[in-house]
Amino acid sequence: MVEQGHSDGVSMLWYGVFAPAGTDQDVVSKINADMYTVMNAPEGKEFLKKYTAEPVKMSPDEFASLVDREIRQFKKLVGEIGDAGK
Repeated sequence: MVEQGHSDGVSMLWYGVFAPAGTDQDVVSKINADMYTVMNAPEGKEFLKKYTAEPVKMSPDEFASLVDREIRQFKKLVGEIGDAGK
């Protein structure tokens, strides 16, 4: 995307787990901790290795910020591409 003149067109592939809005924060925190435990277990590491992925520990707030940043970035990119086609 950078080669096409879109400076914000850099992204990484990531996977995440989402819960419905309003999910109790204790539940979100437990799922977050459990997912990190599973991803760092030998079986989890082996699974991720097949996809050349590695676990990254993020708090629910950090993950929400990542998702928000990606949404803003791609909305801007889609707007730029849409404007270029006119």
